[in-house]
Amino acid sequence: SSEDTCFLFRLNKIGIPKILIEFLKNDILKVGLSLKDDFMMLHRLKTELDVNTGNYIDLQHYVKNFGIKGPENVEFVGGNAKMNEFQAAMGICNLRYLHEEISKRKAVVEQYRKRLSETDGLILCPEQPSVKSNYAYFPVVFEPSLFGATRNEVFDKLAENGIGARKYFYPLTNKSDCFQGAYDTNQTPVAMYISERVLTLPLYADLSIESVNRICDVILSCKKK
Repeated sequence: SSEDTCFLFRLNKIGIPKILIEFLKNDILKVGLSLKDDFMMLHRLKTELDVNTGNYIDLQHYVKNFGIKGPENVEFVGGNAKMNEFQAAMGICNLRYLHEEISKRKAVVEQYRKRLSETDGLILCPEQPSVKSNYAYFPVVFEPSLFGATRNEVFDKLAENGIGARKYFYPLTNKSDCFQGAYDTNQTPVAMYISERVLTLPLYADLSIESVNRICDVILSCKKK
């Protein structure tokens, strides 16, 4: 395809002309969806095409993970958040455990707050009396001028101790590679500020209070006296 034209080859109508096989073999970048299925069909038709040659990008490989290629790299605008019927059925089966799981997560969050809420340079999400939380995430904003260490330094220290935190919504959506500079990040200064300072800490129902304390100890060890 080009910027304004897309070609669709109906192989069940035209067969597989030699010129098409030559095109598939060459170095011109070809982009498609579910190419694996297409190559399997070509193999069944006993073409001379070697699927290991040629230059291809299968978008299905990227969109299945929302276009995310790495922790800080979003190459494509992806969308594959739908559940299949089996996943939906498993979700229904697990609804019986929902309130118990939320209760366990609440205990983890309360321990985080107990250990970190009074620390200069750490900003936690304020509790809202009118909101019933599901305790899905626990983001912390690090102010280097007060805490004495940057978000990245804390992230690295946690990683050194085998603790996986995440840089929350980082890079900022309008800075993602997939948009190729289409948006002016100067128009979202608050979001940019937060994205460069926030970490989400480990949070799941079976996370022990002992482990929460260990995570907090590592974080607080980064604070400059």
